[in-house]
Amino acid sequence: MHCITPILRQRAEHVAIVIDGERITYRTLQRDIARVAHVLQQAHYKTIALDMPNSYDWLRTFLGAVAAGVTPYLLDSKWSMHEKQQILLHHQPDCVITEKLPLCDNDTYELRQAPSLFVGFTSGTTGIPKGYERTHLSWIESFRVTAEAFRLEQTRHYCAPGPLVHSMTLFAAMQALVEGKTIHLQRKFDAMGVMTLCQTYDDMALFVVPTMLEALTTTDSCATIHALISSGAKWQDDSKERVAKTFPNTAQYEFFGSSEASYISYSDGTKPQTVGRFFSTVQYTIRDEAFHEVSEGFLYIKSPMIFSGYARNKQATNAVFRNGWLAVGDIVTVDEEGYLTIKGRAKNRIISGGLNIFPEEVEQLLAAHPAIQEVMVCGQQDDYWGEKVVALIQWQKEPLTHEELAAYCAPFLARYKFPRDIFTVKTFYYTGSGKIARQKMKEEWLCQTSSLSGQNAPQSDALLDSSKR
Repeated sequence: MHCITPILRQRAEHVAIVIDGERITYRTLQRDIARVAHVLQQAHYKTIALDMPNSYDWLRTFLGAVAAGVTPYLLDSKWSMHEKQQILLHHQPDCVITEKLPLCDNDTYELRQAPSLFVGFTSGTTGIPKGYERTHLSWIESFRVTAEAFRLEQTRHYCAPGPLVHSMTLFAAMQALVEGKTIHLQRKFDAMGVMTLCQTYDDMALFVVPTMLEALTTTDSCATIHALISSGAKWQDDSKERVAKTFPNTAQYEFFGSSEASYISYSDGTKPQTVGRFFSTVQYTIRDEAFHEVSEGFLYIKSPMIFSGYARNKQATNAVFRNGWLAVGDIVTVDEEGYLTIKGRAKNRIISGGLNIFPEEVEQLLAAHPAIQEVMVCGQQDDYWGEKVVALIQWQKEPLTHEELAAYCAPFLARYKFPRDIFTVKTFYYTGSGKIARQKMKEEWLCQTSSLSGQNAPQSDALLDSSKR
């Protein structure tokens, strides 16, 4: 099935898209899809790179390309020119579109289906982002299972205020249009504008990352809508409590997934320390490094929603599949009721004195302290321990001493897991999807410690000395 077909069949007079007050009906959208498709087919393009500002023009160009059987490569406007040039050199699209396409009145075209629906790019913080390929089938299946899991049958309005180049926003927009609903978008995130929408439409599903939810809690407004759907980074429990006051009587969902795996599991808050249960079509297995089944180990999945591979990178594609299973990259456990718990990212794991430490466990505990605004835990090379645990902390209140943090953590955390050094930092950096940009943080605050002074210097007295480990 072609992703665009349901959009072309929606009732023409209904509103399809609202972006910063501009209302676009399905009639206008269907016409514009046809005109874009006509232009691209006349040019005989097979692939295009889409490098445009967040706008209706971006979305109609994307949809027109998909209708024409042209594969769009989605470039992030936040990338540097050097990063974009590297990607363009590697993938060599037929055309780079940076501004509104000039369209004529001719809307004749042939509906075609390219092997890839689009090529998106991972939001990694090192190296050139890898291009992951999505198929029509993978997204059609994703539309079905998420509507079922999040109970969106009666929801008439979706709001996704992030950039369309990010998969969650684009997916929410596509899902709304395929289902004949209205998608509300923003050229740039505006918390008060989102709250106004939620107060206007009580049949709203809001697709956001946790940082957006935090911004919404500061608007001193409230609204009851159908559902809040969060992803991109861990949604902390204290934040959920604040959000529940801003959006009373609203269902809260958090889903776990990745660019490659798409949707893996979702939580409705039943077991807060987990990431919920697997979506209905996801199969899983937990394996050790020798690929033997274990109760705690690496997560592998199979699903009709997973990606088809990395564009022009067979080596990277082969590296993430093993015996037909996709490696997710997380260390996990699954309890007897089917709830998935993530111990940590395998690539973030710290090995200190031969012991495995997952930063996420330490971060979750520290982030719950009211004095801490943001925290990142990571390993730093150490001659004796191999790696030592350090924490980068942005304080919300007066900084705590080592002893105060130790007293706070002692009932919940093994002593060897607590940071030996603490860095007070002023700024946190994030990826486009809202996750902490770990490599950039390490480069900024750990690789340049000689430039730090005063409050921004690492604490000189290690909280744990070697005799206590």
